[in-house]
Amino acid sequence: NKELDNPYEETMSGWFETATSFLDDLTQIIAPVVETPLEDFKTHWRAIKDFYSDGDYEVEAFQSMEIPEHLVSMITILLEEEREENKELDNPKFHECLEFFIQNRIMEILCELAIINKPKGVRKLILTQVNALLSYMPHSLLHNMSVHGPILKLVKELSATIDVENMEFVALLCSIVRLLKREPVLLSFFIEETELGDGKKVSEFLLFSSLLQHMKDPGGAGDAAKDGVLLILQIDDPIIFDYILNHTSFGSRVVADLCQYYKALPICKTSSTKSDQFTAYLIQLKLCNEILLNALPEIQIQLLRELEEEFFDAILGPSLLQPNEEIARSMTMYLRDSLPSFTAPTFLRQLIVLLLGEFEQVENEDDQSSHYLRYTLISRIHSDDTAVISS
Repeated sequence: NKELDNPYEETMSGWFETATSFLDDLTQIIAPVVETPLEDFKTHWRAIKDFYSDGDYEVEAFQSMEIPEHLVSMITILLEEEREENKELDNPKFHECLEFFIQNRIMEILCELAIINKPKGVRKLILTQVNALLSYMPHSLLHNMSVHGPILKLVKELSATIDVENMEFVALLCSIVRLLKREPVLLSFFIEETELGDGKKVSEFLLFSSLLQHMKDPGGAGDAAKDGVLLILQIDDPIIFDYILNHTSFGSRVVADLCQYYKALPICKTSSTKSDQFTAYLIQLKLCNEILLNALPEIQIQLLRELEEEFFDAILGPSLLQPNEEIARSMTMYLRDSLPSFTAPTFLRQLIVLLLGEFEQVENEDDQSSHYLRYTLISRIHSDDTAVISS
């Protein structure tokens, strides 16, 4: 009987092994092994490294290997992991994907790739994703040397680059400024000593000088640069304050642009002042107004002095006194339509003093012609030209 039992046992054992293997395969199909976020992150990073290790940088390969998708997925994984893991922690900490990102100096590599911009266009992608990482991370990454060091180098390199993706670069600069305003202790990472022509050294705040270069960019980039500059002007830091006030031509530059836009205003052929030139002038006028509302007092005083000397006294006043009626009418209409932009008390007072003079007591009849501009403007009310009266 024992001999007869063996074939049966062997058959059953073989069948059992086959069934077990089949069930294992079926389990893999129905419920495949899910990679951890770190494994997934490493897979995306490996794909990017494989592409750049060849050194070809061909656009076709860049797209076919789905490099943009891999980079976006990496940033998404980092943000999702940190949000989820730090949700209930009072003191947020780095988790495994971000630790891998820091330890392998991935920010440094990404910034270098953005600088070389190969294949052409990858810089725009990297700037956008680095901006997203810094902006949406639940805690600051700029404390880490392997993050703020490469970003500072990126800012320096792109500030000296003519062909740069303005909108994406300015957006990144503004995001960094917002982070620094929130945590002023990080400011020192972006202040560098530079040597002037006379051998003297000055502490330069690179973010400010970089944003200044883009304030006149068309469209959204220029608007964003102005917003970034206004944020910096509110940072109460002695080094930055000294740099802006004594080592940049910020105030005179803003006023010079205002004067340039004003001089470009066309003669009004109708009662309307609508034109691209007037829009540009209004934008610059509103920038001056915002600075006088929000900047540190010393910066406001410097700008007011520049405005009085270079704009009000040298340009605006004389333009309203033009003997040519057509020009005088146009300039008066522009003044009328720009009045709502003078909301800062010091700015409005400066305009009133220009137009009406300073009154310390009630004016008598003999004083009425002592302020020639005021006298001229009032006399136009009695003009036969209806356009002059309406202005």
